[in-house]
Amino acid sequence: MEGVLENLGPHKSSLEELVIQSYVGFMFPPWMFSVQFVLSNIIHLKLFQCPNLKVLPALGKLQFLEQLHLLDLIAVKQLGTDLLRIGNDASMSSLSSPVVLFPKLRLLELKGLPEWEEEHDVPTTSNNTNIMPHLNTLMISNCPKLKVVPHYLFPLQLEGMKLWKDVGVISISLMSITHSSNLKSLEILDFPHSFLPNGLKPTHATSRIVFGECQFLDFKPSLKVSKSGVRKRNKKALGSLVEVIL
Repeated sequence: MEGVLENLGPHKSSLEELVIQSYVGFMFPPWMFSVQFVLSNIIHLKLFQCPNLKVLPALGKLQFLEQLHLLDLIAVKQLGTDLLRIGNDASMSSLSSPVVLFPKLRLLELKGLPEWEEEHDVPTTSNNTNIMPHLNTLMISNCPKLKVVPHYLFPLQLEGMKLWKDVGVISISLMSITHSSNLKSLEILDFPHSFLPNGLKPTHATSRIVFGECQFLDFKPSLKVSKSGVRKRNKKALGSLVEVIL
């Protein structure tokens, strides 16, 4: 598989969707690191079950990428370092002119990244950089070692967020994520804790909060509910779907 992928040469003018699954190499072949040339027209990219992969290409320069799925990449530790890299060696700190990373990305799914830690946060905007300005939907699942909230994943225009299983520090506190946002829908599924994340409260835009299969959660909603109130599907408070409609 590794040799096949290394010798593969996609035609950049026609390739719009790419799925790479069960790749066992430690890093992708050189053509994947020239993403602005080889993958310049890609719209949908999925990297799935690559158990040894540690370094990702600099995907932020893909001008047409709308959906990105990073699934079961169990060796990746520093996601932001790779995603926000401008080129093969350049980082945002070396920029001298404005740049937009992931300019058309609307959906991002991060699932099964058990070693993802993120050593430090990256500002969502700066004088020279704008990150994911059109991100609408974010899904994060099973990232238990995440130590620092990656604020670049939570732009102000984010409308839908799904947190599934243990997502590290985000499972404990949503304080810096839900404030001053346009979040309309929040789903918390298969939650590993008995307590709600700190800062979990609706903004002026939030209309739907869902808790599903949270068998350990002692559900005591402290949310100030207006309009429709609280609707529970199934009578079991634990392990059932609890939907708060505001």
